[in-house]
Amino acid sequence: MATKTTSKKTAARKTDLAATPTAPAKSIKTSRRDFSGEYEAAYNSRFREMYGSTYPRSEKDMLPYSDRVKLIAWLRQSVRNDSRVSAIVQRYAIGIGTPTARVNYADPATNDKLERYLEHRFSAIRFGAPRYASTLRSALLVAITETVIGGEVFVIFLKNGQIQIVPSEYCGSPSNIPANSKTESNGILYNRDGSIKAYRFGRRVNNTICFDAKNSKVIPADYVHHLGTPTRAEEDRFTPKLAPAMCAIQDLREIVTAKTMQIKTQASFSMAIKKNIAPEIAAEMADSYDEIQDFHDEQTARSAYKSIAPNSIMYLETGEDVVPLETRFNAADFDKFLEINLDFVCSVLSIPAEEAVFGYRRSNYSSARADKMRWKDKIDVERAMWTAFLDRLQYWQINRGILLGEISDLPPDFKPQPFIDWTFPHIREIDETKAAAAQQQYLQNGLKSKADLIAELGRYADEVDAEIVADAARMAKLVKEKAAEYGVSPEEVAAYLPKTPNTQILSADKNAKPAQGVDA
Repeated sequence: MATKTTSKKTAARKTDLAATPTAPAKSIKTSRRDFSGEYEAAYNSRFREMYGSTYPRSEKDMLPYSDRVKLIAWLRQSVRNDSRVSAIVQRYAIGIGTPTARVNYADPATNDKLERYLEHRFSAIRFGAPRYASTLRSALLVAITETVIGGEVFVIFLKNGQIQIVPSEYCGSPSNIPANSKTESNGILYNRDGSIKAYRFGRRVNNTICFDAKNSKVIPADYVHHLGTPTRAEEDRFTPKLAPAMCAIQDLREIVTAKTMQIKTQASFSMAIKKNIAPEIAAEMADSYDEIQDFHDEQTARSAYKSIAPNSIMYLETGEDVVPLETRFNAADFDKFLEINLDFVCSVLSIPAEEAVFGYRRSNYSSARADKMRWKDKIDVERAMWTAFLDRLQYWQINRGILLGEISDLPPDFKPQPFIDWTFPHIREIDETKAAAAQQQYLQNGLKSKADLIAELGRYADEVDAEIVADAARMAKLVKEKAAEYGVSPEEVAAYLPKTPNTQILSADKNAKPAQGVDA
């Protein structure tokens, strides 16, 4: 009797099913291959022990140098409990900012319609968050913060038109994936040509993130936006931006804690009693003792005072003095130590410590302006990445609205474009007056257009021009109404107004003289 052979595809499928772990979820561990490298900051020594809250795990041991998940957990704890680190991360996210959309697809009526639609969609864009925290602005701040802590963040486009922000820890591969697998690694599934096919996201079970077939979901790459900045060529999962600063953060925390305890310990003592007997007094006292040994024992004995109640009156022996303890012990360079370590932490994010923590009160104008310029260069790089993501987001939203019939009455030749004008908030200068003078020189010399200057302020040129014209028209109308109400001419009213470009158009007679008592 012939034996029925099994096809290669069926055999491979049975092999995959057999390889799927059947143990309880709590016994499934995340892959230790999610970062091919070592973090020097996680090594322990007699002077540094890196303990951290195990956010995705249950055990509480020291940080292993190859476990990327626990390193991110340590950074999350620092952001949550360390005011300095929290201020730096928050200022970094706010500095990049969230832009406003400007549609330039077709005619003004169509553009306004699309802008209103995007504004409505962006008002509740984030999935699984309260409405006040689900706007595009709030979602971007959360995503930017995640890229600082985890080095990356995943944004999934859902069928209902919302986006889901997934932290870095939730992307991974099952433990049964071979280390040399060419189809899946670190939660990323690849095609034969090496392009990214999909991403695998796990689920939390018993305080452990599981990536087995039962507790994970594979999402096609077309619906996932992997945000982050790689630091080397072979990096498919991006490094936490604060990882190089972990040593500085830990040292800062430990030394500040030690210094605080030192001050508190010194402050717990009200005062100390010091014996300082003058030689002439000591000679006089020695004459009253029969034995010199008795005099010596009296002078070297410990004082009997152990505690002193507040507002009490104390009688001291001859030669004793009350001396309060100084709290400036070993504090000569403590402020400098704080500044240097905060500079180390901020340097990995390319943000000045003055911008995040200190303020520019300790800097002169030249150094502060140089720091601002470097910070702007970093922001421009980050904003380029977020602009690419927002282009993809709005293109998806508009096409979805057209297919579902939520956007109608469009021109027959309308074609959605995969880009839009995004204007980020203006970054204020150290001296706005000098910055405005420099911009005026650029404009007069033809190095910049008015639209460019207005865009740098976070506005749009056509909107600003429309506001200026509307303001002038409103002023002209108001002057005419008030002139008729009080029985005077518009020229007389304009003569009393501040001399601005708007008031110059109010007078029909350019040679009209102002009323007496008014300075022309």
